[in-house]
Amino acid sequence: MKADSGDSEQVRISDIAELDAAFARFADRGVTRGVLVLAPTVRPDAAFAEAVVSAAVARPGLAELILVHDASSIGFVASSLQLRLPRVSVRAMKRAEAGVAGGDGLRKSGERLRYAIVQLAGDANEASIAASLAELGLAPRIAILFEGQQRPTREVMEHLAPALRGRVGLQEVVLVHASPSIGFMSSTLSLQLPRVKVRVVREASELETLAG
Repeated sequence: MKADSGDSEQVRISDIAELDAAFARFADRGVTRGVLVLAPTVRPDAAFAEAVVSAAVARPGLAELILVHDASSIGFVASSLQLRLPRVSVRAMKRAEAGVAGGDGLRKSGERLRYAIVQLAGDANEASIAASLAELGLAPRIAILFEGQQRPTREVMEHLAPALRGRVGLQEVVLVHASPSIGFMSSTLSLQLPRVKVRVVREASELETLAG
């Protein structure tokens, strides 16, 4: 977690367990505008929202809270937090909009994780998949984090195959989701990408075990 001092302060969050410390820091420094830059591995879901509310109520003082994340769900989370934190102006911003550089990867032994991380909605269409993958450049290893609890649709997997097949130099793809059916989907994807290693993990934190 990293922060800068002043009335406006930015904190990078790699795990929701760091939220309490972030809000404590805001309170101790008299920060009125807090910016939480969420790592790609942080899922903006109900558990995240509950953790923010708990931390914000325990450490009041913010007039404005900005959540920075590229997930499509971040706007909904910000709206729900606004209802629960009426004294705080809560907004959501994409990383590019907030001027935050990409590439917040997980780390292992002090080194950046070798996977380029992209987040996709479970029902993402062909255009959004292509646009999201294009942002990764020519990364040879990709981790695809599917948002939400519902399993990715069959259509998403059908769109993924040709999009990934067109990537020059692609060596490995890791699908990240807790759905039991994701294993079957990965097998189907593997058949369509015979030269690419396709793997599955349930949680983004498990990517570290693949980095060695």
